[in-house]
Amino acid sequence: MNQLDVYIGDSARALTAAEIEDAVRAIPLVRVEVATAELPDQFPNLPAQVELLCHFVEDVYGGVLSRENAGDTFLEAAFAVRYFHRRVDVIPDRIPRIGKLDDAVIVQAVMRRGASVLEPYAKGLKLPWKELRVLA
Repeated sequence: MNQLDVYIGDSARALTAAEIEDAVRAIPLVRVEVATAELPDQFPNLPAQVELLCHFVEDVYGGVLSRENAGDTFLEAAFAVRYFHRRVDVIPDRIPRIGKLDDAVIVQAVMRRGASVLEPYAKGLKLPWKELRVLA
């Protein structure tokens, strides 16, 4: 397991109930950010991935999907949504062209780590997994 995976797993498991609720409340703002931010060119599928993670968090939090079946993927998706929404993180979002690069890396890692849960979820929503998956 690499250090990024350890960071994501540890950070996700450390989320409090209030922080998860904050992530859920931030989802409408995250959707606006994705639509308006200057995103890294290296991640053309980032908007669709963020949207999938937002839907997933909403559905698990709202009880549409079982939290038990979602496992760690729910916590990691909530962490990714919170991370994407933060203005100041490893690379501050205000820096043009690279400000969302670290956010994209977190989203990519969460998509990769949670693929076994997220792929059937996406297919259930009739979303094209080929366009959502992490490109190697």
